[in-house]
Amino acid sequence: MSNFKSHLNIAIWIVFAFFLIHLTSCEEKEDPLPEGFERVAGFQLSAFDSIFVVWPGDQELNLTPKFSAAFGEEVILPTLPSMQFYIDGKRASNPPRIPTDKVREFEIYATIGKLRSKILKIKVIDVDPKTYVSGFKASMGDSTKAPYAISGRSLIDFKASILDFKGREFSDENKPAYKFYFDGVVLENHHRVPILRSGEIPFWIEVGGKKSNVGILYSRELPDLSKKYSLPIIFHIIHSGQAVGTSENPSKERITQLLNQTNDWMMGRTKSESRKGHNQVDPNIEFFPASVGPDGKALEEPGIHRIFSEKRSWVGDLSIKNFLFDQM
Repeated sequence: MSNFKSHLNIAIWIVFAFFLIHLTSCEEKEDPLPEGFERVAGFQLSAFDSIFVVWPGDQELNLTPKFSAAFGEEVILPTLPSMQFYIDGKRASNPPRIPTDKVREFEIYATIGKLRSKILKIKVIDVDPKTYVSGFKASMGDSTKAPYAISGRSLIDFKASILDFKGREFSDENKPAYKFYFDGVVLENHHRVPILRSGEIPFWIEVGGKKSNVGILYSRELPDLSKKYSLPIIFHIIHSGQAVGTSENPSKERITQLLNQTNDWMMGRTKSESRKGHNQVDPNIEFFPASVGPDGKALEEPGIHRIFSEKRSWVGDLSIKNFLFDQM
């Protein structure tokens, strides 16, 4: 009887050990890698938030991998492979979580098989998120961003950017108190500021007694644009015998229309949704159809030089340059 119990205990332990081995192998079994992963030579993690404020409890990290090939080019995968995360060298959950009960810094990386990401640092800091300023700067506030203007003519928008503890801009309603200086004077309004002198004009902001880097606006005097310049122009049209008026061999009326449109743009008569640069002036330059060709002979059609070619297509063919110069 004792031998039977002994053998039974041994059998139970063998079955239990087999079950544990099988369970462990199932847990460590990795999901198949997505298509295209063979091109991946490395990857790094980016965090939606990399700085947190001290707070009881913990925070879940929103981490995104970015994959690269051997020569640094980005690799886009159809699906994300499963990753194992590590915090300060210790295996973490997925998604990982960090305690935020005190000031500290964490080093986080992930592995995919034998591939390991670069280390990402996450900080927990003790600040007031409503008032803490991590950085600030003064800049041009309009779409052109051009640091050039014309004295007595330009109206410029400026912008004060103040960053919170996460390095993101405060909204206008939550922005801490600041002063914006332009040419040494505090601006009450940053919109359509008139430029009244030429030269290098400094601007900056001050927050809590600290001064940002100084930006420079380069202002010049309005040039004399009283003289108009008229330049002769020739349209060289290559065709393969198509009738005049077709898309391959445009008519004189079509060429005149294109020339008028070009002159409207050059003279600033065309309306556009894009904002003009502060340094922009209408150059008083217009084009007109040339009556004489480069060879000194009168053109049959003013401003038009029609060139016949048996070759019907020049797409991606650089030999058109040699052909044109030979004909011109």
